[in-house]
Amino acid sequence: MVLVEISGLVRDEQDLGKDEGQHTICIDLDWDTEIQHIFRSCFSGFIMPEEIIRLSSYDHSHRSFRSWSQVLDEYPAQKLRIVTNKPSDFVAGEINMDDSFLHFINLEHNEPMTADLSVPTSGGGSEELVIDGLRIKFHRTIRIPDDNRLHQLPKSLGAFSLYNVSAFSERLPEHISETGGVFFPMWQREAMWIQFKSLAKSFAVRVNVGKVNVISGLTLDEKAVKQDYVVIPGQPWLDGIAIEPGVVRQFVAMPLGSGYTVEGQITGDEKFGGFQIEVTPAYQKLGTKSFWCEGHDGNCIDFKESDTPRDCGLEKGKTIFMSPNPRTFYRVPKLQDFLGPEEVPEDIGSLSLTALIIPAPQVYGLGPGEGGGTNSGVRRKLPLVDEEGRINRPHRVASIHSTIIGRHKLSTSNLPMSSDRIRCFQSHPCNVDTIENPQIKSTNGDTDTATKSQLEVMGIAAGGKLIQDLVTDSKPRHVWNTSRTCLTNVHIFSPASFEAVTHIVPYDVPITAKDYADAGLPFFVIEEDPDNRIDGSETLDAVKSVSKMDEQIGVDTSGASSTDTKAPKRVRPCNHQFCFSCVKQVEVQTGQKWRCPAAGCGAEIVRVAGFSAPMNLPGEEAFKVDVPVVLLKVEDGRTRFQSVSKMRI
Repeated sequence: MVLVEISGLVRDEQDLGKDEGQHTICIDLDWDTEIQHIFRSCFSGFIMPEEIIRLSSYDHSHRSFRSWSQVLDEYPAQKLRIVTNKPSDFVAGEINMDDSFLHFINLEHNEPMTADLSVPTSGGGSEELVIDGLRIKFHRTIRIPDDNRLHQLPKSLGAFSLYNVSAFSERLPEHISETGGVFFPMWQREAMWIQFKSLAKSFAVRVNVGKVNVISGLTLDEKAVKQDYVVIPGQPWLDGIAIEPGVVRQFVAMPLGSGYTVEGQITGDEKFGGFQIEVTPAYQKLGTKSFWCEGHDGNCIDFKESDTPRDCGLEKGKTIFMSPNPRTFYRVPKLQDFLGPEEVPEDIGSLSLTALIIPAPQVYGLGPGEGGGTNSGVRRKLPLVDEEGRINRPHRVASIHSTIIGRHKLSTSNLPMSSDRIRCFQSHPCNVDTIENPQIKSTNGDTDTATKSQLEVMGIAAGGKLIQDLVTDSKPRHVWNTSRTCLTNVHIFSPASFEAVTHIVPYDVPITAKDYADAGLPFFVIEEDPDNRIDGSETLDAVKSVSKMDEQIGVDTSGASSTDTKAPKRVRPCNHQFCFSCVKQVEVQTGQKWRCPAAGCGAEIVRVAGFSAPMNLPGEEAFKVDVPVVLLKVEDGRTRFQSVSKMRI
């Protein structure tokens, strides 16, 4: 507390009659008392002063404040110490010599990335995989003719329904359950494309098929010398493997062990299949902090947030400072702001201030009720603050513009369904029987129903050529937060294996390219940008397409049946079919095992196919609900994500 004397006050004539003498008031106030509070509370019965002035005898300075004044102040700075033998620690105020300042800022809220599936559809699956705001869809589409000609992008025939591996972990092989992620079914030789969408955040996404990068053709263990990722927003779709600038070969599903897949042709082995999608988010706090130290001359030396202490020539143990950016801000003045830089509040016994009374009409030419007279104590805005202070201070705005042409879901209910579509080939070394009798052949030649060890996993092979630019990364190298990089596995099962796990009969095989064209359905011509496209991979260009592999092996692709997905429910393995009501009657059978009610059959029912959503059978491992999608943190020692900008330096 301090005793404050305010002199020069004049009585309000309207309240107390004519009194032209000046008055002094004495009040005890805290040093943190705001000047606005003094104007509001301490001048009752007096004409409101225009300003309060202090003439300091200490440094002969003149300081004055009005009721609406604001002062420029600095945020307190946090001390940081540079370390070399341990990682950066935001709480402890320690930054590693080789971590960028931007990385250090983001450690304040550096939680691991999370993944989940969007709201389930009526079939129990979800159409979108959501990773920390990045939305990924896998679309069914037609298989483009592999005639060595360039084709435009086809439309979506609907999104694949995605299912959480964790929800079915008890029904899946251990090596799949441990890697987590999601799964969905695809027919042999079926084509697809991937859609990416993010509204608020930026991501660098590396897409791999069977752990082979779809842009560089390198495995996850090999270091890339060029950009091997796409940037979201900016790359809305990815339709295939990059074989040359502006050209990709379509993603086409083929079984592992067939030798058709990109993985098999490049690595000589087919063990993984599916997609491995690695996501690296951009830092979210660009421009929010400033880093600096004091130079030998007493001036501040500022550092760029993209630099590391080593880049700035700083040594281990050196102390630097971190402040909000900008370091200064406007605030309401307090009583202590009347003091000079060398004055200490504890040493001040009393504070003498003078009230400046200026008759408003004489100065401003204003009449009563227009801002003059005895009511001049109304709070007003300071023009300086309005023009240069908090109110009009420019805000940092990150604006990302990209042109996206919609590729929407296409209804196929009225499309012609060709009778010669290919489901499987008896001459193929890795057959999957048609969905009417979904049994998987064991290695000894005997036929048995699908088990965990017999689930057939699909890989990605190369199809026809599509025109598609993969856009180069225009962002500076320091924006990617590699400490949060994560990987999710996207498993692809054959329809029979998918049914064995979920008891859902998959959709019918897609229409052919000829059916698609005959129906007058669209292809999309996308504006090309040759100056900002990623080069293709010579390694991927050497991958043989599905058609070339057919010619090499001598596969007969003629003759295949189609499936009606709306057919009645079937019980496996006897394959008798029943209406839904009859299946419901089977459910009420007593005992732990269900048996086929068909006359003369009575076979033990392994599963019932044709449900619209996953369900459990008696004695079967249950699937789980409301479990998160497992993401794998990238910390296994393999080659980490690197920005193309950094690799070019």
